Amino acid sequence: MRACLAGLSILVAATGCDLTENYPLGNLSARVVDQNNAGVQGVLLDLYKLENGATIHWRATVSSADGRGVFGASDGGVIEGEYFVRVRFLSLHQLAPGETNDRPVTLREGDDVVVTFHVVPKEPTLPG
Repeated sequence: MRACLAGLSILVAATGCDLTENYPLGNLSARVVDQNNAGVQGVLLDLYKLENGATIHWRATVSSADGRGVFGASDGGVIEGEYFVRVRFLSLHQLAPGETNDRPVTLREGDDVVVTFHVVPKEPTLPG
């Protein structure tokens, strides 16, 4: 294994290439707001990539104090493509009436897309 890695290092150095390719990136984030349009912190946000008929869990983040979660922030963005964004709640909130989950997004190079979800306080469940 070490011999293979050493050989690869020599090959890369000799050809002047590096192993990181430049992919077309865009910025994609989700924002979760309440009925007063205030950000909701602590909501789980998942990004799924649609690739050749398959669904791949691509990135995950949590909404910050302003309700926003940025996907791929540490990677400089998200590779262009077809995605959907899903919200998950630990407690306290649920999607507002009429809101849908699994929002489709088409991201292209240079885009700056924000997907907004409206939430309301979670209705308590009564013991049955």
